[in-house]
Amino acid sequence: MKKFLLSGSLFLAVVSFILGNKIDDWQLKTDKDGIKVYTRMPEGSSFKEIKVITTFESSLSGIVALLNDKESFPKWIYRCEEARQLEKVSDFEYYHYQKTSAVWPVSDRDVIIHFVIRQNPQNKKITITATGQPEYMKSNKGIVRVRDYYAIWEFEPLPGGKVNGTYTLRLNPGGDVPAWIINLGVAEGPVNTIKNMKKMLNEAKYKNAKLAYIKELE
Repeated sequence: MKKFLLSGSLFLAVVSFILGNKIDDWQLKTDKDGIKVYTRMPEGSSFKEIKVITTFESSLSGIVALLNDKESFPKWIYRCEEARQLEKVSDFEYYHYQKTSAVWPVSDRDVIIHFVIRQNPQNKKITITATGQPEYMKSNKGIVRVRDYYAIWEFEPLPGGKVNGTYTLRLNPGGDVPAWIINLGVAEGPVNTIKNMKKMLNEAKYKNAKLAYIKELE
């Protein structure tokens, strides 16, 4: 099984690509229930990029514990049918598989994601990059492999047990679905996912989570 490790230079390139444009490039799509969704059209792509901003009531350990719990994904990630860890490199790096169910007649999608966690030692802010690695394993028959996938989670801890969260996603779902159809409902998935994520963080296993490798704001 071949590994595709994300080098420091590539990490910086991905962050720059996703976050480097001016903030006024983003257009507010929805603002409801404490969740703001922005979209923009990246250069060279027909699919809109999204940015979701909200506030969580959780510890950093609770959030990371939930994101590490791949088997829980179908409970809260929009249309996620299956998720499992493929390889753990360290507490801060691993690969996982994720399958998304589509509405007929569109084929289901799957993606192999390289997940890297970094924490700023000064302000304790956590940045997580999720990068598609389509060649990590063979494609499954009848399922379209997502080949272009970049996401970044940013979690900035606040006093009083709250965390500012920002999620940025750029992908090309592949296949023959027209871009305008994907763009039309681009906010639906992220909004539902974040709402469900907030509910999940209230469960005891995440609310009481304490990860030795994650430092909380003192």
